[in-house]
Amino acid sequence: MVIRKVNEGLGFVRLILVWSSLSPVFLLWSIRGVDAVDDTIWVPVCLFLFVLPTAILYFIFHRARTSENVKTIDVVSSRDQRLYESYIRNLGVQDLYG
Repeated sequence: MVIRKVNEGLGFVRLILVWSSLSPVFLLWSIRGVDAVDDTIWVPVCLFLFVLPTAILYFIFHRARTSENVKTIDVVSSRDQRLYESYIRNLGVQDLYG
């Protein structure tokens, strides 16, 4: 049996999602400001970095919705990850209080 890696084609969307999750940081930076950069440059750049990923995601979702882009995923197997999460959580607590 030949196992081949399936390219989901969502690398760009994942990058934008990660960038979008950092958007509140850019907003807070624009409010707080930085001593090294003048506010007339810093605030527009931070606001641009805050708004752009949201606009890109909106465009991607709108395009997918209008083109009725549907992808069916068949799940072959699944594992319960709660065991690993509790193990890691307990390991971290032991490191803090050990």
